[in-house]
Order: sequence, then C-alpha cells, then structure tokens
Amino acid sequence: MSALALWWSAFFVALVGGAVAVWALIIRERLKARLRCPNTTDLPLTPTSASEIPPGTPCPRCGYDLAGITSAVCPECGKPTEREA
Repeated sequence: MSALALWWSAFFVALVGGAVAVWALIIRERLKARLRCPNTTDLPLTPTSASEIPPGTPCPRCGYDLAGITSAVCPECGKPTEREA
C-alpha cells in the first residue's frame, strides 16, 4: 500500500471519528438540558397575576425567578401563567 493511500485512510478514519465525537457531544448536551429543564407544562404558575408574584418564585418549567416580571409569561422559557393560558 502506498504512503498516499495510507495517509488518506488515516485522514478518513480521523474525519469520521471526529464527526461521531461531535455528534455524541451534541446529544449529551441535549440530554443534560432535558434533565435540567423537564417539560412541566401542566403545572400552573401561582398566583396567576404577574404583579402578585412574590420574590423567589421559580418558574415550574425552567426555574427562572419570576419576581418583578411585567408580563404573564416566563421570559426564559415562555410558559404562560393560568391568567394567560
């Protein structure tokens, strides 16, 4: 086998290995994000008015602190409160 053919074979193996590694990292990050932020769309935000939300109240979907928001939707994930839903 010539040196050029060997070089191309090694290059192809490295290219495929790199693509598989990148794909595995992307899948891993998506799974980690899903575990960090479970889909809990059935849980309502309480109380239902954005002006009544006390400090330290987290969004049930993403955990974002909803204190001081001016809308009835979580600015981080877009989960509406009962008033908006």
